[in-house]
Amino acid sequence: MIPKSKPNLILLAGPAGCGKTQHSIEAFQQEIGTRYAAGQVLERNGTEPVPAVPGTGIRDPLSDDLLLILPTAEHRTRTMDLILRRDLGGFFQRRITTFDRALREFLKLGGIEFATDVTRRIVLKEILMSNEFLYFKDAVAQPGFLDLLGKMIVELKEYLISPQEFKRRLSSLQERFPEFELKYADLEKIYEAYETE
Repeated sequence: MIPKSKPNLILLAGPAGCGKTQHSIEAFQQEIGTRYAAGQVLERNGTEPVPAVPGTGIRDPLSDDLLLILPTAEHRTRTMDLILRRDLGGFFQRRITTFDRALREFLKLGGIEFATDVTRRIVLKEILMSNEFLYFKDAVAQPGFLDLLGKMIVELKEYLISPQEFKRRLSSLQERFPEFELKYADLEKIYEAYETE
């Protein structure tokens, strides 16, 4: 058995381009290498063997809870690309994930429903069709507007910004840019209606 180390937290802080992503990828790669280097079929829960990589007798290094969790789907796609450029053998689609995907796929939180892209689109389309907007009245029928709103909702959700917080932040923007008052009001209305649904 590999002794379990105590959990630790490393905070990487710095401007864009200083190497945070590279450091994280190297740590992920090193962990995979460490697990391969262990080399033997180990015991899971004391009795059950960890599955071996077929034909090698080496346990699958990804059979445990090894995850690289990223904030957004865009970060995930970029990191997948960077990792596949390295000399890493394997398929990491499920192991390089986002918080939403990890909650849904690995923790199997019962009774908690997550809005899929299709669900989000249906809800937003219904909101746009059943409400009147002042700033976006012409944009509602334009191709692509629904997709932009969907991306906005995803960003707000992933950064845990509630409708109340969103309204507060838009209020401060309105003081600086009062000419967009109608725009801010429409965005508030859309997000509040989405959250209600």
